Amino acid sequence: MAFWAGSVVLGVLYASFLEWGIHKHVLHKMGKNRSSMWASHFHTHHRQAVRFNGGDPDYMTWRLSPEIKGLTFLTILHAPLAWLSAPLYATLVCYMMAYYYAHRRSHLNPMWGWKYIPWHMDHHLGRAKDKNWCVLVPVADYVMRTRVKSSKNPYCKS
Repeated sequence: MAFWAGSVVLGVLYASFLEWGIHKHVLHKMGKNRSSMWASHFHTHHRQAVRFNGGDPDYMTWRLSPEIKGLTFLTILHAPLAWLSAPLYATLVCYMMAYYYAHRRSHLNPMWGWKYIPWHMDHHLGRAKDKNWCVLVPVADYVMRTRVKSSKNPYCKS
């Protein structure tokens, strides 16, 4: 039982830091280059989120998006972990599915995003666009001191 619990905790921590690093260094740093294969995140997704006050109409379709392709690639890349620890690998796969669900839902319904993953909405609509890299579990943002709360959250108005 302790092995399972430890594997799940390790999986969530690893996934949070992986998400933080990919979002910051790949999707933003490399994505700023318009000729990069990652450019759509920085130049399209972020523009849409600002234009539609947190929404992104591209999520209304179920096309095979670069995000789904990237998550599929990460699932395959991490598959050898299943031999080391099936619970760890299962945690990573569940994290990726929950990540996609939460990310998509927050951009289809920004009020849901503000209520359940406000750190992600702060990333898009707050003043510190180079902070709040996590979408699902902001552990890495707190550890790396990149969690910055904005005053835009409609649920935190006095």
